[in-house]
Amino acid sequence: MKQLLTAVLVVGLIGCGATASSTPRGSANEITRAEIEAASGVTTAQDIVQRLRPQWLRVRGSATLDNSAQEGIVVYVDGTRSGQIQIEAGRAAGPNPLDGVAANDVERLIYYSASSATQRFGTGHAQGAIEVITR
Repeated sequence: MKQLLTAVLVVGLIGCGATASSTPRGSANEITRAEIEAASGVTTAQDIVQRLRPQWLRVRGSATLDNSAQEGIVVYVDGTRSGQIQIEAGRAAGPNPLDGVAANDVERLIYYSASSATQRFGTGHAQGAIEVITR
């Protein structure tokens, strides 16, 4: 009986370990270095987001009297505000601060919802924020 219980536990642990390590994808709000390394052909932080978490680049909410929906997604690089990504027709339009960050320099990227970004960085994040943490 003891051997049977041990065998069941070993098989269970092996199965769990294989499932957990089979994919490098982590949180829906974070892109890790392991995911970046697994994504071939990315050259900029914009490529990383577009390939791995394109939902980060969608416009949220509707236009209001203060036109807050026209604000872009704010980008921070190592804690410093780098600019905004304007979204038109589901794609980034105009200058994009993520294009200026090489994929090899990125350790991880974090997406913050509007409320989380406001708590972390202050007001002015109606479309959320993306934080780039470099190596």
